[in-house]
Amino acid sequence: MKAPLDRPGGQACLAGVFFPVACAGAALVFLSWMARRGAAALCGGHACDAAGMLQYAVLIGPGAFCIFLAAYGAYPALGKLFVVAQNGWRRSYTAAAFAAAGAFLWWFIVHFGNRQFGGYDLSLLVDSAWRLASGQIPYRDFICTPPPGFYLGAGWAFRLFGVSWNALLYLTAIFSCASFVWIYALLSALVRSRAAAFLVSLAIEFAAVLLLGFWWHNSITSITGAVFLLSSLMYTRRPENRWAQLSYTASLALLGLMKPNIAGVLAAGGVVLVLIAAPGRRRTLLLTVAAAASTIAILEAQGISVTGMLASYRAAAESRGRFTAIGFEEMSGLDRARVVGCFLALAMPLGLCWGRLKRTIRERRLAAAAGEAIVLLAPLAALWGMFSNVDLKDVEWAPAIAVGAVLVFAPARRWRMERFYVAFLCMLAASDLYMGAMRYRIEGIGNHMFFDWTDRGRPAGTPFFRDLKGGPRFQAVLGQVGQVVAKSPGPVFFGPRMEFAYAAFGLPSPRHFPVWWHPGSSFALSDEARVLQGWRNNRFATLVFLKRDFTYYPPQFLRLIDALYVRDESYSELTLFHARGAAAPEVARSLSAMVLLDSR
Repeated sequence: MKAPLDRPGGQACLAGVFFPVACAGAALVFLSWMARRGAAALCGGHACDAAGMLQYAVLIGPGAFCIFLAAYGAYPALGKLFVVAQNGWRRSYTAAAFAAAGAFLWWFIVHFGNRQFGGYDLSLLVDSAWRLASGQIPYRDFICTPPPGFYLGAGWAFRLFGVSWNALLYLTAIFSCASFVWIYALLSALVRSRAAAFLVSLAIEFAAVLLLGFWWHNSITSITGAVFLLSSLMYTRRPENRWAQLSYTASLALLGLMKPNIAGVLAAGGVVLVLIAAPGRRRTLLLTVAAAASTIAILEAQGISVTGMLASYRAAAESRGRFTAIGFEEMSGLDRARVVGCFLALAMPLGLCWGRLKRTIRERRLAAAAGEAIVLLAPLAALWGMFSNVDLKDVEWAPAIAVGAVLVFAPARRWRMERFYVAFLCMLAASDLYMGAMRYRIEGIGNHMFFDWTDRGRPAGTPFFRDLKGGPRFQAVLGQVGQVVAKSPGPVFFGPRMEFAYAAFGLPSPRHFPVWWHPGSSFALSDEARVLQGWRNNRFATLVFLKRDFTYYPPQFLRLIDALYVRDESYSELTLFHARGAAAPEVARSLSAMVLLDSR
């Protein structure tokens, strides 16, 4: 572990500014936190919402800037601290550091992952896991557009740890700890400082996993993409190394199970560049084929149809196949400014390799140019993910952070860039941890749907959500759903934001129906008539919706429901529909033709 570069007089660098700046940043964040707590206790409602948004604005604005300035000013003074630590360092300390990091990752995910619930997104996660644990097969028994890595992991979580929300958090924590060690092992072989590799690996986990705090396809795709890029860089530099070969093959195989909009860019570009850059093209081709075969073997072992998977991707791309800015459409101006600024900061280290890349191209050294160009895939994938994924943008930055560390902490030291990059990662890590703890990702799923700023301490009260604490509406919904399930005939159908209830109350999920209803995302727009017919064939006796919530349901679907069922508004948080009886099938047949005509 080596000390960061220092210069004469650097120990006093900005000493008079460091502490005031750090104190100012801490005071701003603390005051905004107190304002939110006070609003929750005294006012509630919209006042609490406004205080929560103020807290967020302070965090990503002046609070983050103060953290950056404090880290930038303190960086030179860390020299003596690192030298002292290096002189007295023991191997046992390294083991203790990894144990502490793993314990922190696990604790953060399990603790804060049990704070609040987002019905729309997390119902997709819970019901996907429940369907697989119940024996349903994607593409055969239900319509499924998320990537296999997402739903297979969730299904195995229920099989290994039992059907509960905690099982999904345990899976997330295991993935975070394992990927942290994997990324560290790669970075420590590519950069000059193991301490830098350790801290950068943590920053990557903070941005891609802890920021969300639950199992999610964008997170696992971003982390797997970072591992694949690092493996590709290591393999092109040390092609004879067995660890490099294994890491390249394993990461590419896992990348084949991830979200295709990002995984496709990284896998296609990475494989082509590695084939050009690495000596021993035949060996590289064999490793690549082995990775593809491993992906297919995993799918076949789980009964997953490769053609069905590709067809589902094509269906999901039907409305998003062209270049789209859907990921920016609902962002505020402050969020856009932060995202643009952070992305430019992440792209700055690319300037360190730009000169070498131009020189190798000019000299027509194709293999060297391909090796240098691998790092360019990281910002391209991050940029495409930022535009095409509707998520917190920090999640997309894991590959860019990893590649930036390789460039910044290269053997040839660049003090100014190193100092800037460390300060930026400190700011990003602090922001991500704070947003993860405050559950801003859950708030974005739907404030006042289940998330509520005013209450964080009430247990959910059901075995499935044994340790989860949420807002008052979530408690009321769970209680009322329990009453409905106990006295209403089945089969039962749950509407938007309510699909998690199949697993939570042990009810069968509907077959031949998407996990959630979102035309153009959960199924192809052209398949809407077929999906509605599949829904009718299930012959549900009871329909349960969050109070008057029919998100994305088309008019013909609502007309079909009104014709077949009697509305029940007797519950404060739910809208129920009860089957009309023996006449319902005849009404359904007449309406099916109407639905088909409407869809055309």
